[in-house]
Amino acid sequence: MKWFTALNSSRDRWSATPNNTDISSVVDLGAGGIIFATSPSLKRVSVPSYTSWDTSVSYTFKKIGLPGGKKFISSLKLTAGVNNLADKMPPSAPQAYGSDVDADLGTYNPIGRLWYVSAGLKF
Repeated sequence: MKWFTALNSSRDRWSATPNNTDISSVVDLGAGGIIFATSPSLKRVSVPSYTSWDTSVSYTFKKIGLPGGKKFISSLKLTAGVNNLADKMPPSAPQAYGSDVDADLGTYNPIGRLWYVSAGLKF
């Protein structure tokens, strides 16, 4: 089971958002099905649970204008954040995904810690 939770807190022009991704433990059966049932080498291997934390902080500038008082931009939002704060790599499932990949990259974050800055404009 996979859960994603987010909490957003805002005050005036500031906002902060911590996020949490939690994935329950699973069992690696390799390809599963008949391949697992007839293979002499594939065994049930427990893949541990996975938890990752992300966070961001934003500030919004309102009504940015041109000289002469004309409104040009209604708002500019600047955000800085970090994904996978603890730099936790996905758990290994080598029977299902092989030695080159070693994890379910469609489910888990394979990038590790990622710092970012973004900007958004409203006209």
